[in-house]
Amino acid sequence: METYKDSLRVVLKFPSYGLSRAAAKAVVAAARQGRSWEMNDHLFSTENPFDDGVQRAQAAAIGLDVGRWDADRKAREVDEVLWLRDRHARG
Repeated sequence: METYKDSLRVVLKFPSYGLSRAAAKAVVAAARQGRSWEMNDHLFSTENPFDDGVQRAQAAAIGLDVGRWDADRKAREVDEVLWLRDRHARG
C-alpha cells in the first residue's frame, strides 16, 4: 500500500434507497460545500441519521450554510448524482 499511496483511490459503491437516500442526499449536499466526509462521519455517529431535524443539526454543527445545504438536498443535480452512483453500484 505504501508503494501506491499517491495513486491509490478508494471508491465506495452502494446503492441508496428508502431512508438511506435521505442520508445520501445530506452527504452529497454537504459535498457541494466541501464537507461530505464531515457529514458522513456525523451521520454515522448519531442514533437517528435519517431524521430531518438531526440532519439539519449536523449540517449546522459542521459549519455548513444550512439554507444552501437544504436547497442543495432538494436540487435536481443531487438526485442526478445519486442516480449515477446507484447505477454504477449496481454494475
